[in-house]
Amino acid sequence: MKVDVFCELLKNFLEHSGVSQNMLAKQSGVSQSQISDWSKGKLTRFGRNPKKVMGVIENYRKSQREVISEGVFEAVIDFCQGSVEKEKKLIQLLELLK
Repeated sequence: MKVDVFCELLKNFLEHSGVSQNMLAKQSGVSQSQISDWSKGKLTRFGRNPKKVMGVIENYRKSQREVISEGVFEAVIDFCQGSVEKEKKLIQLLELLK
């Protein structure tokens, strides 16, 4: 994953999920200040910590998508290009169409 993509994904996740930087820090084991810097685009390296954060984000997303198949959900993620808000809206639409 590219650094700029990670920073944008993180920013969108924090803005639209309702998860605070502090909660994400506790769940991932990464400092809140580091998460804050990344959400502002200040990623200086891409080591284990961003991967820990992405693991928490992916687990959150999995918990939100139990109503549609894995393939459909992957297509939604690709289509929405990191916007958690758009993902939620599209998944809600798919639920209504069931």
